[in-house]
Amino acid sequence: MLWLFTALASYISFAVSAIFVKYLVSKVALGARTFVFYMGILGMLVFLLVPFVHFSIPSPFQILLSIGAGITLAYSTFFLLEGLQKFEASRIVPAIGGLVPLFTFSFVFILSKGDISLSFFQFLSFILLMGGIVLLTIEKGMMINKASLRIALTAAFFIALSFVMTKYVYLHQPFWQGLILMRIGGFLLSVWLLLFSKEVQREVFQSKHQAIAPVFLLSQVVGALAEVLRNGAIFLVPLAMLPFINALQGVEYAFLLVFTFFMSRYFPHVLKEETAPKIMRQKIFAMACIVFGLIIIAFS
Repeated sequence: MLWLFTALASYISFAVSAIFVKYLVSKVALGARTFVFYMGILGMLVFLLVPFVHFSIPSPFQILLSIGAGITLAYSTFFLLEGLQKFEASRIVPAIGGLVPLFTFSFVFILSKGDISLSFFQFLSFILLMGGIVLLTIEKGMMINKASLRIALTAAFFIALSFVMTKYVYLHQPFWQGLILMRIGGFLLSVWLLLFSKEVQREVFQSKHQAIAPVFLLSQVVGALAEVLRNGAIFLVPLAMLPFINALQGVEYAFLLVFTFFMSRYFPHVLKEETAPKIMRQKIFAMACIVFGLIIIAFS
């Protein structure tokens, strides 16, 4: 069950990172393309590990698969950031996360030609986790509009696709080798953005963003830690259990709820979200569903 604890640690880290990202893309108005550009560039720092880990050149197909997984993850990050720019973090993030396990399960089912099965308790835990995500998403008198639904569907599709591609990379490559090669995909997308996106060119060379460098770097450190831990969980988890890595993202939403409540209450100038008592009770019940789902996973 090491994959379970690794996934939990990753999503707690992602929740902290999401607060920084929400601040950067909404308060500082750092463009989503520019954010993805910096992530791709900084991701190349992982190549410093090459002399210290087992690294060999895999087959051409595995190289292309690794690069494709990195590009797909970068695209999913772009759409997630667009959602954070336009909607509340505690609204758009769970909306995306609620769709990701469905896409992931569909991809795995298709690729395995239906050769996957879940026990009754595993299925029950999956339902509880998904139910918790839905309850965290729904708010009284509010429905997801077409814009947010489009972003949520697109981001969820690319996130799920990157999960499955990453798993198939790790089925044939050592952990660090696969992780390093996938970062090439993000770097290539960054180069493409710098060459062909006027928004990125303008923002990269603007001096006003130099003041946010410490916050951005801190967000990247936390995000990188979260990404390594999540990749570790994907590496360790059996293929049939891969959708549960997505479903465990409910832990991120629970911690995100706590963080956003604290920030809205004490630092509203940094982050402001809805914290009405009725909505909080609903979300607390959702977290209870998530906790029971986790317990069932741990002991099934």
